[in-house]
Amino acid sequence: MSKKSFAQKDYVLSISFANYLKGISGMAKVLMEHQKMFNSKNVGYVNLFVVKKYLFQEKITAFCYYGLVINGEYSGIYSIEQIINLIKSWDDQGKNLIDIHLHHLLYVKLKQIDKLLSHISAVPIKLYLHDYYTVCWNYTLLKNGESYCGPQKMCPSKCNDCRFYDRSKPRVDQIQDLLVKYKKRILVVSPSEATKNIWLESYPEFRGQTIVIKHQKEIGKYRENLKPLSSCKKISIAFLGMPAEHKGWKQWEMMVENYKEDYRFVVFNSSDEEYQNMEKVKIQYSPGNLSAMTKALRDNDIQVALLWAKWPETYSYTFYESLSANLYIITNRVSGNITNQVEERRCGIILEDVNELYQLFGDKEELRERINDFRIKYDGGPYYLKENDEIVEYSLKKMNRNTMVSGCINLKLHDFVATKLLNILYHFGKIPG
Repeated sequence: MSKKSFAQKDYVLSISFANYLKGISGMAKVLMEHQKMFNSKNVGYVNLFVVKKYLFQEKITAFCYYGLVINGEYSGIYSIEQIINLIKSWDDQGKNLIDIHLHHLLYVKLKQIDKLLSHISAVPIKLYLHDYYTVCWNYTLLKNGESYCGPQKMCPSKCNDCRFYDRSKPRVDQIQDLLVKYKKRILVVSPSEATKNIWLESYPEFRGQTIVIKHQKEIGKYRENLKPLSSCKKISIAFLGMPAEHKGWKQWEMMVENYKEDYRFVVFNSSDEEYQNMEKVKIQYSPGNLSAMTKALRDNDIQVALLWAKWPETYSYTFYESLSANLYIITNRVSGNITNQVEERRCGIILEDVNELYQLFGDKEELRERINDFRIKYDGGPYYLKENDEIVEYSLKKMNRNTMVSGCINLKLHDFVATKLLNILYHFGKIPG
């Protein structure tokens, strides 16, 4: 079989900004699981990821092409016109495109996506909310990269004094135009109620077309790691993930510096980096071992997770991994789905600011009492987390059987030359994707 084909009759087309086969982000994890779930139902999974080059601080696009992944196998780099022709050839072979999934529009040339969608009519479109890029170019909604700016729609009175505004305004206007143009075909998929509510502040016209599908299902009950702590045991506190400002790394470092003698601080991530005054546990993720973080938390005698996100997390895998290890979770008022889940499940504490965090860490016995009170009353987190296949069932139930693909596009010589060259450069790691 051709490297540019697949055995299944029905298939899904997804679009993202990076090759999920190489990624370690939450979005890459979602795409990897989607591929496996759709394939298990005998549905092909085709992904396009952006291969691009920008000039002058990303003000000018030198080129924008697309890497092609079919059922988990990389198949080369192509222009959008070549992709459209490929979809047309599949249509002629009797293959049926049942869904188009827009996972992320970062780096994407919107005119190219418009061309793709206009050539493929009647196919439902799912827009996924992995972050808030469709609301602001600064997808974490941190004003000047520092603090959460609130859920209100972008406007001059709110955003004039933000360094991202001039860059965000034209891009968001273009995204809104694209979404409104294809509104009748779009279903917006949010991983949490918190994200849905924030996003609808900017896109109220999609209120009747926005649903919540969590990334994971919670199976069973894990009842270990719930014994009360003795007064002589040092409390172990975890930071989950790579050190990033919007994940609260700066606040974590401050706590470590001030209370390194009082607590055991442990960082869990997939890097080889070591951190001063902290223990390090390296997490070995793989397609067959996506629960590696949960296992590591259970195996390393951790009692607390500090999930101090400075932005409204759309889902937060780290929250559910912490929950699955029965950790007491410390977070703040603006951490989005983390805040909502801690409040709903009573599995931790929500603080207003860093001053309250200092006060909490400053009194070891009060923190110990809170942890023990939680452990006595808590019924246990999920025994394991299973990827949620609701989107697969939804897509199959609403399966499109009337795909209309316009005629082939005449290709230009530079399409062939450029993609040949880019395939070579990508193979040797000279361009990102």
